[in-house]
Order: sequence, then structure tokens, then C-alpha cells
Amino acid sequence: ITNMKSSSKIKILVVDDSDIILKLLREYFKSYSVIIITSINGLEGIKKAIEVKPDLILLDLLMPNFAGLKMLQVVKLLDELKNIPVIVISANTDKTNVFSAIEAGADQVLAKPLKKDLLISIVENVLGKSLTLELNDSAISTLNNDDELTEQLKKLFVDNFKKEKYSLNAALQKK
Repeated sequence: ITNMKSSSKIKILVVDDSDIILKLLREYFKSYSVIIITSINGLEGIKKAIEVKPDLILLDLLMPNFAGLKMLQVVKLLDELKNIPVIVISANTDKTNVFSAIEAGADQVLAKPLKKDLLISIVENVLGKSLTLELNDSAISTLNNDDELTEQLKKLFVDNFKKEKYSLNAALQKK
């Protein structure tokens, strides 16, 4: 029975190098019958997509090592992955990036910062079905705790900013 339940869950692979976005998307989908698999770059994303065969890929364009556009192009060339819908999420949604993503095979392009209602609506539209709510205790508390989530994300952002600031300062010192 457990296997049937987990196999009926929609698997979403999120490929983004930002801890903040990965945490945010986990929170957005927490109250739905969805399994979130994460990856921090395109190369790892391709490996996980082959292993997991997700129902959907949420893909950032700008990442170090192996960018999202390259990953998208590879995914659309591989027979075992090419039919998986891809929603590109990017802070840089100028015409060139949007056109490049659509041309490479993206089903949708969404601008960051992401809005939960819009994201859920687009995910449902791309998948062609509604996401199932899982109303367990943590989901109910999540529905009532948007302020707490906002505070957690602010703290995560500030903590990450301090680390980035330190590494930037260190790099400038070595220059």
C-alpha cells in the first residue's frame, strides 16, 4: 500500500543552485501530494532525471558548472527524458533568455521571485491535472504560517548573504 501511495505522487525535479529557492519550493509544495527531488546544477540534474524519471522539471537558467539552458537542450535530446515537461524559472527573463528557453524546449518560463499561486497554477496546467492536497498536521500549520515561512526565508537569505559576503571579501583580498 505504501508503494502505491508514493508512486501516485507527482515527482518534481527542481534544479537550482540557490538554497533559498530550493527551500522555498519545498515549502510551496509541502501541502501537496508531491515528491520534490533537488539538484544544484545541470549535470547533476540530468543524472537525477535519468534515475528518477520525474513528471516535471523546474529549472533555473543561470547556474555554475552546467547551466540550465545546456541541461534543457540535453534533456530534450535524450529519448528517455525528452517528453518530461520543463518549466524554466529565472531571475533573468529578458526576451533573449525567454526565447532561448522556449526554443530549447521549455514548456513555460516563469520570472523570479516566484508567486506560489501562479506557480501551482502553471504546474497544474503543464501537467494537465490538479495537484492533490495532503492535509496532514504539518500541511495545515503551513497553510496558516506564511509569516513564519517568510521569517525563515529571510533568516536563510541573511545567513547565506553573510557567507557570500565573506567569500567575496576573501577573494578580493587575494586579488
